[in-house]
Amino acid sequence: MKSTTNLFFIIVYLCLSVSILAQDNNSTLWYNYPAKDWKTQALHLGNAYMGASFYGGVKEERLDITEETMWFGGPGQNPKYNYGIVEGSNKYLKEIREAIVDGDIEKADRMVAQNFVGDYSDFGSLTSIGQLYVSFDNHDGEVSKYKRALDISKSLASVNYTIGGANYKRGYFCSYPDRIMVFRFESDTPAKLGFSIRHELTQKENTITTLGNEIHINGRIDGNNREYRVKLKILIDGGKITSDGEFLKVSGANSATILYTAATEYRPVAPLYNGADPDVIARKVIDKAVQKGFDKLKKIHVSDYTHLYDRVSLEMDGDSTLEKLPTNERYEMLKTGMTDDAGLKVLLFNLGRYLLISASRPTTLPSGLQGVWVPGRTAAWSGNFQSNINIQEMYWTAGPLNLPECQEAYINWIKTLVEPGRKVAKAYYGTDGWVSHTTGNIWGYASPGADMLWGMYPSGAAWHCQHLWSQYEYTMDEDYLRNEAYPVMKEAALFWLQNLVEYEGKLIIAPTVSSEHGVDFKDGKPLEYAITNGEASKGKLFNLPGAYQDIQMVHDLFSNVIQAAEILNTDTRFIKEIKEKRDNLLPLKIGKYGQIQEWAWDVDNPRDHHRHISHMYALMPGRQIDPIKTPELAKAATKSLNMRGHTLYGPKWPHMGGNWNKTWRIWCFTRLGDGEKAARIFNDMVTDVGFENLMAHESGNMQVDGSMSTPGFMAEMLLQSHQGEIHLLPALPVEWPAGKVKGLIARGAYKVDIEWRYGHLVSCTIQSLMRDELPQIRLMGELIDPIKDNRITIVD
Repeated sequence: MKSTTNLFFIIVYLCLSVSILAQDNNSTLWYNYPAKDWKTQALHLGNAYMGASFYGGVKEERLDITEETMWFGGPGQNPKYNYGIVEGSNKYLKEIREAIVDGDIEKADRMVAQNFVGDYSDFGSLTSIGQLYVSFDNHDGEVSKYKRALDISKSLASVNYTIGGANYKRGYFCSYPDRIMVFRFESDTPAKLGFSIRHELTQKENTITTLGNEIHINGRIDGNNREYRVKLKILIDGGKITSDGEFLKVSGANSATILYTAATEYRPVAPLYNGADPDVIARKVIDKAVQKGFDKLKKIHVSDYTHLYDRVSLEMDGDSTLEKLPTNERYEMLKTGMTDDAGLKVLLFNLGRYLLISASRPTTLPSGLQGVWVPGRTAAWSGNFQSNINIQEMYWTAGPLNLPECQEAYINWIKTLVEPGRKVAKAYYGTDGWVSHTTGNIWGYASPGADMLWGMYPSGAAWHCQHLWSQYEYTMDEDYLRNEAYPVMKEAALFWLQNLVEYEGKLIIAPTVSSEHGVDFKDGKPLEYAITNGEASKGKLFNLPGAYQDIQMVHDLFSNVIQAAEILNTDTRFIKEIKEKRDNLLPLKIGKYGQIQEWAWDVDNPRDHHRHISHMYALMPGRQIDPIKTPELAKAATKSLNMRGHTLYGPKWPHMGGNWNKTWRIWCFTRLGDGEKAARIFNDMVTDVGFENLMAHESGNMQVDGSMSTPGFMAEMLLQSHQGEIHLLPALPVEWPAGKVKGLIARGAYKVDIEWRYGHLVSCTIQSLMRDELPQIRLMGELIDPIKDNRITIVD
């Protein structure tokens, strides 16, 4: 009987091994050694509510666990919390604006820095639950056949190895439908599996109790005293479970499954942002998971995930030899300059979609800077919803990759900003409408930041509204536009109708700082060349008149509101006023270097290599600049991008060259039709600021924005639709000689499949999902007739 049982386990394990060997290496991250470093090596699982980073250690597994509403700060920390508003700021606004219009920027800077900032003391930060450790028995022998993998086509992780004659297999996943994390441990030798688990917690006030096969953690978040709960349950096949105070120990098992969930009392409802019962939530999750069991939980999880992931597929001809290598070796080959592994770019395309699906789903919060993955006490830059490029960049992927559900979390969060944004509009500007600034949290923070350099940025709401509109453009859901998007967009536009400032016969925005960026002045005059450290403030002026980032964003907002109102046949008088104001905004200017000016003053210089390129908003994600419709402006935008550069980190520009700013440049060159420049920067992003786990960093801190945005800009290199046309292969680089993509979405809700070879279109299928009208079709810059072109198939 014993030999039969052994044979059964061996057959099962061999079948699993064959399945693993047959993996698609362009949809799997895999390594033949455990991770040691979270930033560069750990792999990440998530269900948008929670995230777990695993290392795959042999003797001891470590899982860094985060729950998305585990935040410091907010009204629990300060009962008088008021969204960062500093009362009395509005009384200085008129004088600040007059100083800007008169050119007295030193006075304007001084007044803004002293009187027009927000209170950041209760802003808070995303924090982690802590580390879950699983320490294994009988693991002192020699290890062979080790493999740590993440199958991003199914959102399943695995760790496999042989030790002491026994084959061990681990399987991990995080289920969105069941709000559960599942960790499975197996051995092919009966009664061989044994381990103990312990949980090291980040917060100071916790009570850990064990009850049979469960661990219960009742805790409070430091500072704001908000309650959280963790519930963990172990299910075993064979063997036994014993308790030692705060720990559980499994002995003599054939397999074991850990079910893990967490919740807090947070609710996204102002002003208190609480009211949920974390104990009830966690208990229901665990009870339902136990009823379903491992196999059903896994089936539901894979079905839910692949329902989103399988909508799009990308294949490209690459080097089949390189594709067989472990991920770290493929990464190292790219660092040597070997760009033949086009499959590695497919892997990055798939990884970006995986991260977005794993960090942002309906009913959850949107993705912050690190998604739902934090290894320690505080996330870098608070893990905030940075609103002067980062959060927007993540969600540029949602529309073209047919993931509108993943953008719902962002849209719902935007809607929660409206009420705080109204209060900020009144307190700082004395007007109607709603406004938000640079940074966001889960507590409705909409005020300027605490530092003028990065905090005086009033265009957050305008940029957020661009995503409300794009959700409609890709889905053509008129009910959504009428009931959700348009009211929020209209109220944001109302704010700007009352806050535009006259300047030289046109309208500008003031005060504002062009994203974290100033101009060197000496003796009252702008210097031709940047001479200071890129992050230094001394000698620089910031609130210059006519910062074009804001003008472009308000132009975009007004244009989208006008178009939405026309679709909905509403607000005729209001729209007339918006059109008049939009048409009187300060027009784009081309400066002395042939560049798009960043300000109304022609003070750009070719040695300014700042990371932000906010005056390129009109190019991407806006549509005022286009190489076909506005070639002179496109040429000037190219000059601006080349002047600003995409260099590496250095002492003069210490934050230049990070993942998100390289990514924005890729998008811009893609919009300009320069696939070669876009591909070169893409390679730089992966190798210069990327890691072997294919994540990337900004200033040494892992951030998900560049990674999540990657499938979006890759899709735009193959398909663009922002100018009311379907533009095929607009920025195809020679690095991608052949391939095919299925399931991309063009604005207007058109599903598009494309195949190309030798750098030329082979075939394209276009299916209208919502209407019969077909827009113009353009191929590599030239209009084509889809009826006469036998490469084009139109599906009714």
